[in-house]
Amino acid sequence: MKDSYEKSHNLYKYLDVEGARKTLIGQSFLYSVPEEFNDPFDCDLKIPMTGEANDLKIFSNQISKWLSGQSSPFNNPSDSEMKTHICNEWQRLRNLNRKERLKELSSNKKTVEAKWINYLKKMISSQLEHYQTMSKRGRVLCLSSCNDNILMWSHYADHHKGIVIEVQPTSKVPNLISLAQRVSYENEFPKPLSYKKFAESWLTWDEKVIAKSSENLYKSFVLTKSNDWGYENEWRIIHSLREEDDSRCGAVLIPFKSEVIKSVYFGCRTSDLDKKSIKLILNQMHPHVKMYEMQKSESNFSLIPKIVNCTVAAVA
Repeated sequence: MKDSYEKSHNLYKYLDVEGARKTLIGQSFLYSVPEEFNDPFDCDLKIPMTGEANDLKIFSNQISKWLSGQSSPFNNPSDSEMKTHICNEWQRLRNLNRKERLKELSSNKKTVEAKWINYLKKMISSQLEHYQTMSKRGRVLCLSSCNDNILMWSHYADHHKGIVIEVQPTSKVPNLISLAQRVSYENEFPKPLSYKKFAESWLTWDEKVIAKSSENLYKSFVLTKSNDWGYENEWRIIHSLREEDDSRCGAVLIPFKSEVIKSVYFGCRTSDLDKKSIKLILNQMHPHVKMYEMQKSESNFSLIPKIVNCTVAAVA
């Protein structure tokens, strides 16, 4: 199964009846705050680093070599904070007399090395904090690739008294569901990130390396959960708040087009009154939507969807 969404399958949102009413009437999904998820590890992973001592020393030495050169280390120093910092330091050294410059680059080699190692660590720490901040500013719509999971009906659809909404991309509205990404379930935290890769991406300004590092960090923070949650078969759509938005604003409503909804599934315990109210909403606002009722299997522990009449009985 691929990590990016494909049109060959649809996704499902488990809701209690009240949440379903609000979703269908308002034509908007509630994107949640990750900090309020029931899993304390969710979107709050501590990403380990590897190769600190050797890698940082290697790149510190490389910087020192550039600084001792007769010409500016980079043709375009302004495309990276680190390049700019290195070139500013090179310019400072150029303003020293030869004796002072040699003393700083050779006699004080350990001091210079420590200085750049500390700077690299600061840059890396800042980068990690940046992605943690991004994850906190993100709002998440949690979906599943299955509609018949007994535990999920119990946990997220009011003990089988709620409903499940099936969503799909359409030619008119391809972006909502096509943005979904699959959650990865692991026993361990994500693989350690390499100091070497961080330093390489900044010093060479390799956009592919930077993009890959960004993608890995993003997935580590937002799309990795414990194997204990694997039964959910979860997919996520991430909405990032704008810089001017208050990150403390809580969950946000993101609108969708009616065509995105394909079907609605009533739980095996959904009351007749709740079914009727949902049918009325669908008939008035989403007449194309098919309706099913989940029924308990008579031979095994499973739920079986059965199509139901969408007509609402007249009130006596």
